[in-house]
Amino acid sequence: MTSDTIHQVMEQYIANGEMAGGALIVRKNDEIVFDGKWGWADISARKPVTDDTIFRMASMTKVVTGVAIMKLIEAGKLGLDDPISRYLPQFADQRVCNDPRYEFKPGMSMLSLIPKILFFRMDKV
Repeated sequence: MTSDTIHQVMEQYIANGEMAGGALIVRKNDEIVFDGKWGWADISARKPVTDDTIFRMASMTKVVTGVAIMKLIEAGKLGLDDPISRYLPQFADQRVCNDPRYEFKPGMSMLSLIPKILFFRMDKV
């Protein structure tokens, strides 16, 4: 995908109202090879997205955590079916949401095994 294509796709998302704004930086070997910003950090104030715009992370860290866990599995430092409490003993005696299925595998599949609790309203994000 070219940088022009990325710009076109992002601008289309914003034009269609599918997102207010966004930012993307791509690095290769410690060099920034792409840096794009689109849309609004604050629509009503017409404040554009900048390098200082703060975004909600939501579940984006799951992918990074999943890669880190797989690297540890490849290195033989943990097992995919191991209970998390083997490595984090404080998880051994959970009184809230205690479930024997707490292993790395469900976490890697983006399942929390915790009942759904909507802590923010999507229409306000």
